[in-house]
Amino acid sequence: MLVTFLAVIAIFTSRGTDSMGTLKAIFNNGITTIHTVFGEQRIGYNPICQTQVPFLATIICITCEYLCYKTSKTVCVINCQRFGFSFPLVIVPIAVPFVIGGLMHHPDILKLDSCDLLFSDWCIKENGRLVENCMELLIAFVVLYMSNLLITRHAWQSNGRKNGETARIFISPFYCGLFPELSLLLNRRRNDDEYDIVHCNKKPDEKQNKRKKLYACCATMWHETGSEMKQLLTSILRLDRKQCINKFLKEEIKEDVETFDLEAHVFFDDAFQPEKDNKKEVNIYVKTFIHVLSEASSRVYDQQMEPTEGLMYKTPYGARIEWILPGENKLFVHLKDNEKIRNKKRWSQVMYMMYILKWKMLKEHGNEGIQEAAENTFLLALDGDIDFQPEAVLSLMRRLEKNDKLGAACGRIHPIGKGPMVWYQQFEYAISHWLQKATEHVIGCVLCSPGCFSLFRGSAILNHDVLETYTTIAEEARHCLQYDQGEDRWLCTLLLQKGWKIEYCAESDSYTFAPETFNEFYNQRRRWTPSTMANILEIIQDWQNVTESNENISFLYIVYQVLLFVSTILTPGTIFMIILGALIVGFETIPPWLALILNLLPVIVFILMCLYASTQRQLQMASILSCIYVIVMVVVMIGVVRDAILEGLCSTTTIFIIFVAGVFIISAVLHPKEFLCLIPGLLYFLAIPSMSMLMFLYSLGNLHVTSWGTRETKTESVDKEKPKPKPEKEETGYFCSLGKFVSCLFCPSNDYTKDEFLYSNLVKEMKRIVHKDEDTENSGPESAATNKTSSVNNEMQEKFKTDETTVKVSTDVDKDKEEIGTGKSEKDNIMNGKKKSKIDKSAKRTNLEDIYCLSVDESLQNINKDESKFWRKLIRKYLQPFDKKEPYIQEREKRLAGELVDLRNSVCLFVYLLNAILVTVMFGLTQVNAFKNSLTAGFSCGGKDISVVPIAILFSAVFGILLLIQFLCMLYHRFSTLVHITANTDLRSTEDEHIAEIMQKIADLATKRMKEKEEVLSDKSRKGVDMKRSVLKIEEKQYKNFKDMMNKNKEKLKSIQGSLYLKHQSTKEKIKEKWQLFLKEPKLKGIVEQAFEAGKMQNKVSPESTNESSKSNINDEVGSDSNV
Repeated sequence: MLVTFLAVIAIFTSRGTDSMGTLKAIFNNGITTIHTVFGEQRIGYNPICQTQVPFLATIICITCEYLCYKTSKTVCVINCQRFGFSFPLVIVPIAVPFVIGGLMHHPDILKLDSCDLLFSDWCIKENGRLVENCMELLIAFVVLYMSNLLITRHAWQSNGRKNGETARIFISPFYCGLFPELSLLLNRRRNDDEYDIVHCNKKPDEKQNKRKKLYACCATMWHETGSEMKQLLTSILRLDRKQCINKFLKEEIKEDVETFDLEAHVFFDDAFQPEKDNKKEVNIYVKTFIHVLSEASSRVYDQQMEPTEGLMYKTPYGARIEWILPGENKLFVHLKDNEKIRNKKRWSQVMYMMYILKWKMLKEHGNEGIQEAAENTFLLALDGDIDFQPEAVLSLMRRLEKNDKLGAACGRIHPIGKGPMVWYQQFEYAISHWLQKATEHVIGCVLCSPGCFSLFRGSAILNHDVLETYTTIAEEARHCLQYDQGEDRWLCTLLLQKGWKIEYCAESDSYTFAPETFNEFYNQRRRWTPSTMANILEIIQDWQNVTESNENISFLYIVYQVLLFVSTILTPGTIFMIILGALIVGFETIPPWLALILNLLPVIVFILMCLYASTQRQLQMASILSCIYVIVMVVVMIGVVRDAILEGLCSTTTIFIIFVAGVFIISAVLHPKEFLCLIPGLLYFLAIPSMSMLMFLYSLGNLHVTSWGTRETKTESVDKEKPKPKPEKEETGYFCSLGKFVSCLFCPSNDYTKDEFLYSNLVKEMKRIVHKDEDTENSGPESAATNKTSSVNNEMQEKFKTDETTVKVSTDVDKDKEEIGTGKSEKDNIMNGKKKSKIDKSAKRTNLEDIYCLSVDESLQNINKDESKFWRKLIRKYLQPFDKKEPYIQEREKRLAGELVDLRNSVCLFVYLLNAILVTVMFGLTQVNAFKNSLTAGFSCGGKDISVVPIAILFSAVFGILLLIQFLCMLYHRFSTLVHITANTDLRSTEDEHIAEIMQKIADLATKRMKEKEEVLSDKSRKGVDMKRSVLKIEEKQYKNFKDMMNKNKEKLKSIQGSLYLKHQSTKEKIKEKWQLFLKEPKLKGIVEQAFEAGKMQNKVSPESTNESSKSNINDEVGSDSNV
């Protein structure tokens, strides 16, 4: 761009009689004469634009050239290269001389009211002089143009590279500003595989093993409810179905579709009950999971297919259950025993990372092929309650395939649930994804790829500096926050430090249950806030190494993160001053010093409670203050409206509010599917003091608390506990709550403890619920989602009482059936005295404890020796559980507990002092200005004298600049998302793409439930009455797997409309040939022809045929088994 500006100046100064005089004349500082092919021209004084014309012309040129470069790249990545790149750039060299010549012949066309962009003096007076003086130039132009067409003919050979990055499309990321069209054509790579050949040392004829392997890993399943488990399993089964359909089309029909191998893993923490009689039985959550698997399969396959028998094995870490999903992919459920292996999410992640990347891949590919296999291996991190569609996973995979330097990609997370807390989070999640994650994606890297739904590249995780470091045990207080409280963010920090990039994919949607209660939400953010700040501080402190090793992170990006970090620390003080201003504006009779004291007292009390009171008391105080601050924010809103009415747009506050609201509204418009997320925006505004100030103070005050905070229940103890004393009826106390948002506890003065009081009230509440359930009729389980783990037992009791299909443990196994993963026959296992548990369908049971009697003892068969040796070595090196009875462990925990308290005190002191200084300075300057009016800047607006305090608007200006940066980055990210979606959407499909689309529709139709034609019965029909009154369940067709369903459902494939085949005659023949290879039926030809003829008849108006004989002949000829 700079070259363009300098070249224009150099050309004119070289033509002038006096170079320095010409340079001054270009900027309207004198008049000079220049020599051109049209004779001598005088340039200089321009009374219209003064000295701005060169700059305006340069800005226009630079902008147009940049747009040309970006649009050229865009059309190449969406497969429109010939029409949008090659053709326009070939036409431009011819069109530009004629357009410029015409404009110079009539320069008044570009003469605007305020500026003459083309200089009216620079014009062509006579056309004859042009031909006479420029004949050599015209001949040279024709020769140059023809040579250019010859050299750049490769631009017509390809239609672009779908989702290609800049390095794969252009040889150099730069372009020439003087001749942009020529530089872009010459810069386009001749071959789409040229980048791999040059930079990756791949031979053009070498067939690379690019079979993708996807591992869907849930770490960890713990205390999820049945509805949450069903949501996860339904998503996995949908992915299994999609994979099987694509694999079927790729291998059987030979269609070019996206294929991948799939394997699912689910890890259960604390999966066993306490040991009894040398046996450990699985707990209620595992039993819930097994029951829900059948329901999820029925939901996905519409009751056509049931999961196969699951096989249970004994492992060094506990046990494992293996299922074969309908799509012939495996589902592994790992049951962790806390006495044999470490629990918590990070160690479950270490388990599947080590197992997949260092056992399965090494065993399958060996040391030589593990690097290439790791590049095409993807780990899909999931939570136990996530819901997603297969297309969301494919979008993430396309991102990682596009850029081999991309280590991870995350999607758009949507919180679901009920209640005001979920409404608040819907708006919070929306603006954080719209603005913050989009900004990180555009100007640098996303700092956190959430573990609930993210895709990681195997080679990025397999890096020894990443995986080995991720297994580090926290030995310092800061590490406890960074390693165990925010393991997802720490893993991303390690990837960024090693040079990997992390992106945000907005078109990949997933849904997860969010905390529905005030306490659970605060505890969740109490864990998130310190880990977030600790990892961001790690990036900031290590900025030199990060910027050197990671080409996507620049110094300006570090500055941006520093500004956000500082603004986060100063948030309590800023919110405090906003509330103080609201009190002063809303209650004019209250003096400022009294308003300061009234606002300061509850904050000080809450800070002291966060340091010394119990967690329960802190949350109660936070809920009370939140209700009070909602009223204060209403006063703030009234004050803003009043200023807007009195001062109009002259008020800086009004301008700021309009700007913020405009950013949110425009962002919502650009995300039309999420526009309704704006509705909870008012609740978000009212909750700012609670969620931005109180919650931040609560997080800092509980910095030393390392518990998870959500889904926690008390573990059962083997020893019998002493019965707790129960209060009398008149001493029970009372609970008052406002939905799930705020709850209060009123306790009388008794001599029993708080735990005893809560226990007695919980027992009475459970008795009331049980008594109420006994009076109602038995009904099916409700599907309403909830995060309350205390209701799991009641919910599953009701499910199992009414369900007709349960499972049991059977030791009868076919002798010739080989063991999964071992290769040993059942005969060998019996000779060794071992048994493997088979989970199959059996008789009814109503007792919850007897439904799935799955236990681990000496009779359960072990996994094969090699894998067992791997697990024992892995546990011994990384996952050995901590024995709290050992003196070293006790000393370590005691030391860490003390260091965490010291760290809490230091951080709180620093943050409190910093915010106190901010409040003191702001309040002091406000009072000084109130007495002397020395800090006020005045200006006239609309005939009114307006005064503003620069200090008061300083923070608004800083926040506004950050918001403006995020808004601009959001616009850019929206455009890149549109390009990505367009690249994967066939707007004008070719014949092959049309055939693939038909094959996809046929495969989808074959896996849907077969609906028989119902007989039309009148209301008076006796048969109809009997059918409605029947209590017998209609038997559904069941299939073993996906391919069995495809073959059995051939009959209903004849319902495909012939309009699918009307594109071209060759389309029909090709489809006929493809299905002929799969079905191996000679009658298939007649069926497709019949469908084709039926499609043509649909476009004609003809009476309905009543010839029954002809219908029967057609049916006899076609047959009932081979219809497509």
